[in-house]
Amino acid sequence: VPGVADVDVSLTDMVTLGDADLIGIPLRGLKSDGFTIRQLSLGAGEPLAAGDKRLVLIGRGIADALGTKTGDTIHVEDQDFRVKGIIEPSNPFDSNSLVAPLAEVQDLMGSAGVVSEVQVQVEPAVRDETALREKCRMIEALRDTAGEPLGLKAQPTRQFVNGATEAQLGTSLAWAVTAIVFALSLVGMLN
Repeated sequence: VPGVADVDVSLTDMVTLGDADLIGIPLRGLKSDGFTIRQLSLGAGEPLAAGDKRLVLIGRGIADALGTKTGDTIHVEDQDFRVKGIIEPSNPFDSNSLVAPLAEVQDLMGSAGVVSEVQVQVEPAVRDETALREKCRMIEALRDTAGEPLGLKAQPTRQFVNGATEAQLGTSLAWAVTAIVFALSLVGMLN
């Protein structure tokens, strides 16, 4: 598609986290050399690198709710992952999600070679709203070699994040966990 500067892929799935049996936490598998992972801002720790195994970045919201810091081990779908870094979010989705190497997430989910999202980075000349919508229409119109529609749905980032059920669920879950921790702390202080 003309005007596309780069493409990155990811796999996102909802997972159970830790002994606390938190469910519905978004786990994003990202390529360590892709532009998506480079856009994450870390407040502590190090970014994921090629060849990392059983390492994860954790959003600040979940880290605070669980009292987790870099170097700690968390349980994701009954498997241990060491926290390599804490994501300082620019949006609620990053604050309430985990990020691991794409191959690790594909292995954990039994989805070798599968991706659930394709992120598209456009050239600076097409950053206005009208040009972005046109690129989305062009992506949605793509067809395979047999002429069949690929069935893609394209949205500008802001529209996707604002409407993502996972982001809304993650934010709600983080607030719920925080409220429970606060309530338990208050009861402990009263005792």
